[in-house]
Amino acid sequence: MTKLSMDVDWMRATTWGAVLGGVFWAVVVRFSVLKSGPSIGVLLSVAALISLVVISMGVLIYVRMLRRTLGIGMVLAPITGWIAIGIYGLF
Repeated sequence: MTKLSMDVDWMRATTWGAVLGGVFWAVVVRFSVLKSGPSIGVLLSVAALISLVVISMGVLIYVRMLRRTLGIGMVLAPITGWIAIGIYGLF
């Protein structure tokens, strides 16, 4: 194993990624079902922007700090929903 992979507690990273991703995407879905809410295009654009910010923060935490597990969790969080959106978009 490489030094970088030994510094990450993958069980915690995936758990935090799943929990944070679930909360983030629950908020996105909640806004998408509101009758007076924004259009789905605007909603996905905002979600994409927020996702890029969260992923960037996760990469910075992973590279610059000792909390590598938190950094990996932050990177995984938005990806959970984008994979579902990608699969749904294919079918």
